[in-house]
Amino acid sequence: MLAAAIHGIPKDELDSEEVWQHARTVRLRRAGVTALTVLLVIALIMANLADQRRQEAEKQRRQAEEQRRLATVRALQAEAENIRETEPRTSLRLSMAALRIKPTMEAREGLFTTLQRTRLAGSSATSVGKSDLASYSSDGTLLATATITGRSVSLWDTRDTVRPRRLATLTGHSAPIESVAFSADGHLLATVANVGLNPADGGERGRSSLMLWGLTDRGHPREVLNWRGLDDAQAVAFSPDGKTMAVVTGRENGTLQLWNVTKPSAPQRLTGPLHAVDSQTVMFSPDGHTLITGSGYLTATNGSLNPDSITHTTGWTAWNIRDLHNPRAVARRSHFGSAVFSRAAPLLAVSDSSTLTLWDLRHPGTPRQLTRLDHKDQVESAAFSPDGRSLAVSVLDDTAFLRDISDPARPGKPVMLGKHDRTVDAIAFSRDGRTVSLADESGTLTRWLVGSRAPVRAATLAMKSFGLTASAFSPDGRALAIAATGGKVWLWDTSHPARPRRKTPLTGQLQIARAVSFNGDGSILAVGSQAGEANQDGKITLWDTSDLSAPHRLAEIPTKSGVSAVALSPRRSTLAAVGSVSFDPPWVGLWDIRDPQHPVRTRLLDPYEPRERASASADPGPGPNPLPTLPFLGDIPAVFGPDGTTLALPDVLWDVTNPSAPIRLATRRTSDLDSMLHERYSFAAFRADGRELVTSDRGDLSVWSVNRRNGRRFLSAAQVSDRLSQIDFHPGGHLVATGSSAGRAGLWAAGGSRPLTWATALTDTTAEVADVRFSRDRKTLAVTLDSGTVELWNLGDLPAIAAAPTTVACGITGTGLSRKEWRQYAPGLPYEPTCPQR
Repeated sequence: MLAAAIHGIPKDELDSEEVWQHARTVRLRRAGVTALTVLLVIALIMANLADQRRQEAEKQRRQAEEQRRLATVRALQAEAENIRETEPRTSLRLSMAALRIKPTMEAREGLFTTLQRTRLAGSSATSVGKSDLASYSSDGTLLATATITGRSVSLWDTRDTVRPRRLATLTGHSAPIESVAFSADGHLLATVANVGLNPADGGERGRSSLMLWGLTDRGHPREVLNWRGLDDAQAVAFSPDGKTMAVVTGRENGTLQLWNVTKPSAPQRLTGPLHAVDSQTVMFSPDGHTLITGSGYLTATNGSLNPDSITHTTGWTAWNIRDLHNPRAVARRSHFGSAVFSRAAPLLAVSDSSTLTLWDLRHPGTPRQLTRLDHKDQVESAAFSPDGRSLAVSVLDDTAFLRDISDPARPGKPVMLGKHDRTVDAIAFSRDGRTVSLADESGTLTRWLVGSRAPVRAATLAMKSFGLTASAFSPDGRALAIAATGGKVWLWDTSHPARPRRKTPLTGQLQIARAVSFNGDGSILAVGSQAGEANQDGKITLWDTSDLSAPHRLAEIPTKSGVSAVALSPRRSTLAAVGSVSFDPPWVGLWDIRDPQHPVRTRLLDPYEPRERASASADPGPGPNPLPTLPFLGDIPAVFGPDGTTLALPDVLWDVTNPSAPIRLATRRTSDLDSMLHERYSFAAFRADGRELVTSDRGDLSVWSVNRRNGRRFLSAAQVSDRLSQIDFHPGGHLVATGSSAGRAGLWAAGGSRPLTWATALTDTTAEVADVRFSRDRKTLAVTLDSGTVELWNLGDLPAIAAAPTTVACGITGTGLSRKEWRQYAPGLPYEPTCPQR
């Protein structure tokens, strides 16, 4: 009222104005809030749209990056395959880069293939320096190099080809180095220097020098002799026993001298300078009774080269040196470039231009030509393996080859040892003959395998039985048992897998012996057999195999029906067997064989219903419901794990610590369908440590982790093109063998949670592969064919390759791609080192 009186406005009008003002304020606030809300919603929508666009752009970027990486991997792998034979080192490095960029199954298979096919065993990461002259010690662990203008010799330790180590630089000569030669034991090195033809002296030959170096302590070579003022010395050679040194001078129509170097610092002359028609090079036969001198010089009185003008033709001379004081030239043959003696036989290889001729020198006075080997370019050097069965040859076109000359008259086809940066001028085999080392003029060293890294068939065992069914190696790998129709079990001594010996077969089983298993120490062999049209008759026979030459029967266990699988625990006295009558549910029996002559059955599961019992597991784990129960129509595995208490039976793992009360182990399922689809299996194999299990239901290979508490858990699966007939796990844990009813046996690389990667094919026949079993020697695989033969395969380097392919490859190449090479082969992708820095 007071406000109304002051303003002269009626009270009712003043109240209406205040109400209107308040309402207006409220409306404005609401409108502001609404506007802000709308703007906020719009902002959120726009931010969400922007975020979606960013996510879509990032997704597209990642997809594009993934496609680029995949395309790069494929390009790298394609190039690696193209140059696999000619440039194996680069091929390996490209394969490693592909695997590093994107570890696809194709990239892994490519690296496995390259590692198996290449014979390259090592390549120097750095050069030892360009050279015009190089020579290895007889075992390939020392290398001497020099240049035509240099007056020193570099000595290298080449035991590690990837990283050769300079030992010393040998000085003391005042003229260019002409030749070098090691003694057979590598304890002496001879170096010859020669000024050559000196035009200032009217073409007269200059003076030369010869030095001997003691290499007993190869890290500290010691000068033991320095002869100066020799007349045009050309070459030196040591006898096999190291006691005699031959020196030739004059190139052609020169001299030959023999010296006793029992005391290298004070040589004793054995014979004075003898006229030698050929006097450019010299070498001893392996028995030390024959000497060869040769010369590649053609000389004439004028440039016409008419027969009357020629004073010397290239050729070689054989000397009888049984009497070191009276050497006699007994034969000469024309045409010569270089020569080398076999260390195992009186066999001489002589080059002339692009031809290498093998000569039989059992009778040095009448050399007999065995064969001529033609090449595309001039032959530069050659070397025989210690056993004389292989010959390595280098050619002027920067290539080198290896030949099998087990029969020198009929040599095998050449195997290329890569294409090199420059011509190979030094070759040497290792002491055991398994590798050959090459040094080219660019200073690059390479080492090559004489054999293959890939598995090779070592032996084939023939049985007088058609229809082999199963096999088992004894734990020590020294015995192999093979079950067959006719109730026989064939025994073989496989102590030497390349030379197996058949022992007396075991008889007395029923019509078909279907399964065999050794116990943990190999002293007991269990054999399951069956008879009758529907396998209605069966029994288990226990044999004492502690003496493979005199096995004897311990006991026979009658069974409800035919026996399809038997397994002896590797750590306990437990026997498991599985059998069935056709189309009926299988049965499973467990026996205590602590007294093998009186086995005691501890449990019989009859019928065994793996589908139903698996689905009724107390702890099936997460995931979809199990498959419906179906009749069991698969093969019937029985496989013990390495702990001796985990037992793989059809579709289920069991704990048989107490054989009287076996306990089912759970199958842990994942949230997808994979584990459910691969849960069933007809074949099973444990890794040696028991932590992984590989199973197969004929068309796949599934990997499971195994834990006694949690059972098995699905990891991965790989599809198989063939219908499998058996599988086995390598003792090293990185290889799985498969056999198929199509007659193929193969090997797969195991990589934990990754699907198995195909490594290589072995047998490929029309006969069904009945079984595949690894020997505990880790080197041998037995492939049993139902046609009546067993193939023993030497696994070569494949176990090591499967375990760590990149490690093996880096051990060969020393380094991966350089940054410059990475930009060339993988443009646009960030550099990634593939080998550890050393």
